[in-house]
Amino acid sequence: MLRGPSLFHRFCARSEAVALFRHGAAIVRREQHTDPNAPVVFICGWANCTARSLQKYASIYEDMGMQCELMPLRIVDLWLYRLSLVTVRRKLAKFSNLSLQRSAIFHFFSGSTSAMLPAMLKLISDGMPLQLKGIVFDSTPIEYNRHAGIASIRLVQQQRVMNRFIGEAILGLGLAVSTMVGPGIRNRTTKALLSEIVQVPQLFLYSKGDTVAPWNYIEHWIKVQQERGILVRSHRWEDSEHVRHFVESPDIYRNLVSDFIKMEVL
Repeated sequence: MLRGPSLFHRFCARSEAVALFRHGAAIVRREQHTDPNAPVVFICGWANCTARSLQKYASIYEDMGMQCELMPLRIVDLWLYRLSLVTVRRKLAKFSNLSLQRSAIFHFFSGSTSAMLPAMLKLISDGMPLQLKGIVFDSTPIEYNRHAGIASIRLVQQQRVMNRFIGEAILGLGLAVSTMVGPGIRNRTTKALLSEIVQVPQLFLYSKGDTVAPWNYIEHWIKVQQERGILVRSHRWEDSEHVRHFVESPDIYRNLVSDFIKMEVL
């Protein structure tokens, strides 16, 4: 007798389609003529975002003739490294058999630095023919402590993107789980950010108004990377919310990213 998908699998599938954070209107992607020699850009989204929400960021790179791979982040990928490794391996499968090494740019949001960067670095270390050329960090890295969890719950409540009771129940569970796995996530993130593979130009985009990814924690990592001899650019907003810098100031955001890529990466 055939059985339908389990509750866990339905939750995982649902997590790819429901955005916890309000993020403005998406841009419809138009057909692009990409340069086969240009870097491929992996845009790794925030928890429970959709591919559609990432399209506006892809347009920045596509206007420069680059191919973009959109990689939404599921909450379960953040909590469980083994699942994130499976997710990333599936997304990068098309690049595993390249005859020549392909240049790559990573663009991370929020928790994707912790969930996807370690998995992507493992695949590159294991022989994936990708050469990292630059990284953009938007509202990340996150310290993953109780403060960040509470800030996430409050952000969802303020923006009313889902029924408040459901939002509190789901994120309350997330806070409990994050409290247990937080130290492991922090250690994995630190190891990834200190990897030799990420010794490439980096751009940090962050805000004093971000309560989920505090500006002083991000500036700590800016200093760490600069002391390692890495070329670092950064821009700090005063009141932009978590993963809403593009929505609040699209022209500034677009110029910051495109100038960084053209002047420091290409």
